[in-house]
Amino acid sequence: MKTEITIAAIVTLVFLTVAPTWLRSEDCPETGLESRATEQYASVPPPLPVELHVRKTTFLRFPGANEEKIMQFIGEMSPIRLKEYRDLAEVEPNRAMALLTDLIAEAIDLLDTREINPKLFQHRMKERELAKLAERKAAEARRSEGVARKAAVAELEKILVESFEVKQELIQEDVAGIEAQLGKLRELIKQREQKRSIIINRRLSELTADISHLGW
Repeated sequence: MKTEITIAAIVTLVFLTVAPTWLRSEDCPETGLESRATEQYASVPPPLPVELHVRKTTFLRFPGANEEKIMQFIGEMSPIRLKEYRDLAEVEPNRAMALLTDLIAEAIDLLDTREINPKLFQHRMKERELAKLAERKAAEARRSEGVARKAAVAELEKILVESFEVKQELIQEDVAGIEAQLGKLRELIKQREQKRSIIINRRLSELTADISHLGW
C-alpha cells in the first residue's frame, strides 16, 4: 500500500514538473496551433495606405518607370495637380488613378525630351510656366476693377505675347524635325532608285534559292 502511494506521488511530481513546459511547447496541439497562427498573422504585412496603393497600381501601367524620379518631377512640374491627385486618392481612387496616369505619361514624355533635346525641353517647360502665369494673371484681372484691372490686363497681354513666341519656336522645332526626316526619306528613295536592279535581283535570289538539301 505504501509502495503504491509512493509511486503515485512520484508520477504526480514528474507530471507537475514537466507539464508547464509541455503546455508551452508546440507539441501541445492547442497551444502549438495558436502559436503558429500568431506567427503567421504577425508575418502578414499591414495594408498599404490608399494613396500608396493607388500609386503602386498606376505605375504597373508603366513597366520600367522610375517611380521616385517621376513623382519628384511631377511635384516640381505640377504641384497643384499632384495635390489634387492625393486628395482624390482618399475619396475617389479611380479618378485619382486616371489623373495620375496622365501626369506620369506627361512626365515621362518631358523627361525623355530633356535627355534627347534639352533645347526643346526648355521651350516646353517655358510654355508651361507662361500658361500657369497667364491663368493666375487672368484670375487677378477678373477679380479687379478700374485701374488695377487695366494693369492686370496689360500684364496678361505681355505674358500672352511671350507665350505666343515660345509656341512659335516649338512649332518651328517640330517643322525642323519633320523636314529632317523627310530629307532622310528622300535620300533613301534616291539611293534605292540608283540600286534598283541590285535590290530586285538580291530579293529574287532570296526567294528562289534552293537550300532545302542543306537541312538545319
